[in-house]
Amino acid sequence: MRLFNRAGRPSPRQSTAGHFNVDLHDKQGIAFESRATEVLYGGAAGGGKSFLMRVCAISWCIAIPGLQVYLFRRTRGDLAKNHVEGPKGFRALLGPFAAAGKCAIVADEIRFANGARINLCHCKDEKDIYK
Repeated sequence: MRLFNRAGRPSPRQSTAGHFNVDLHDKQGIAFESRATEVLYGGAAGGGKSFLMRVCAISWCIAIPGLQVYLFRRTRGDLAKNHVEGPKGFRALLGPFAAAGKCAIVADEIRFANGARINLCHCKDEKDIYK
């Protein structure tokens, strides 16, 4: 993976997770590169939290065969709107990987050829916690 700063110049931040190129702003880059087992990353709407989560999930799934990642939103509609669709959603980010047969978005899962998966989960109603 090659990361770029906001000015579009290559960042010194690099990963060996494959050919997955993204632009991260400085705070996202710091969080992405952290060796901590827990990272707290917050802020107002539009700060890039969800995008960072998608980038991390994809990077880890590319790099770690068999990994299981779970992303939660309150409703299925929120999942699609926030994580799947749009110019920075999973479909756009994973387009080249899907075209190359390295992953597939199937229902509420993103399946990678190495056995890793991103599970898109929602928990609107109490009954959903048992799914």
